[in-house]
Amino acid sequence: MRCLLGDYNVNQVCLTDKAFGFLNVMIASKASTGKCIGSVVEVLNEVGGSCRVSGVRALIEVLSVLGSFEMAKYVISKTAKTLSYYHILIREMCRRFYIKGAQGLLNEMRQVGCEPSSQTYNFIISSLCKNGKNAEARELFKEMQERNCLPDAATYEIFIWNSCRFGEFDAAFQFLDDMAVRGLQPRHSTHAAFIKSYFRLRRFKEAYEYVVGAADKYKSSCNVMYSWLASLHLRNNNAVMAHNVLLEMINKGLRPNLMVYMKVLKHLQKSGRDDLAGNLSTRFSGLSSKSSMEAI
Repeated sequence: MRCLLGDYNVNQVCLTDKAFGFLNVMIASKASTGKCIGSVVEVLNEVGGSCRVSGVRALIEVLSVLGSFEMAKYVISKTAKTLSYYHILIREMCRRFYIKGAQGLLNEMRQVGCEPSSQTYNFIISSLCKNGKNAEARELFKEMQERNCLPDAATYEIFIWNSCRFGEFDAAFQFLDDMAVRGLQPRHSTHAAFIKSYFRLRRFKEAYEYVVGAADKYKSSCNVMYSWLASLHLRNNNAVMAHNVLLEMINKGLRPNLMVYMKVLKHLQKSGRDDLAGNLSTRFSGLSSKSSMEAI
């Protein structure tokens, strides 16, 4: 194995999870897994290079997916106590809703000098919200700030999605306001939480009002939000409303998503609304021509 991995290093070949497929059989048969893992880690440390970097990461991922969290922690202790390695472990624990184990790792990380980041907390907060433990998620949110770990845009997005999921839009807007105070810009997917949740509740007017209001504040997300709105109207079998949204976009000088535009155009044509389809096509072509002239 050492010779083979040495050749891999020369050719910059990286290991993947397939290199450790034998662990599945070994763990299932309750063989001496610890001794085997120790030998593998020893070899990876000796050969170094691309094989060690990729191999250690892949080994931790495989053990975590197999639920062998203690062995994954053992590998970390014998290689490097880095944030990225702990994240692999915590992410899989949270995926399995082993939340107490993930929270326990926060203290273990600090004890070895590896301070959790906002992403570390995000894994656990997201899992708590998905598991209906909203109060605990809020408490952890408070704890991370008390430990001087500032929440990022993804942290707020988790709470916004969770609030919108239950129709608690006032709470969601409060999180959005908190982001603004911290100078954080919402991601596209954060806006999607509001728009899609309003549609799910058939509150179409409020979805439109959100897009119009947010488009004035967050210029970089204008095209995406309007295009989503048109796409959702189309999925709701309302091609006319989708057409109106796209026209409003064009009137504001915004370019619709090409795929959304094409779907709306074809739907209008198939439904016999050639008048609306022709109008939309003309206006879109005019926007394209204007863009071409400006480029010249």
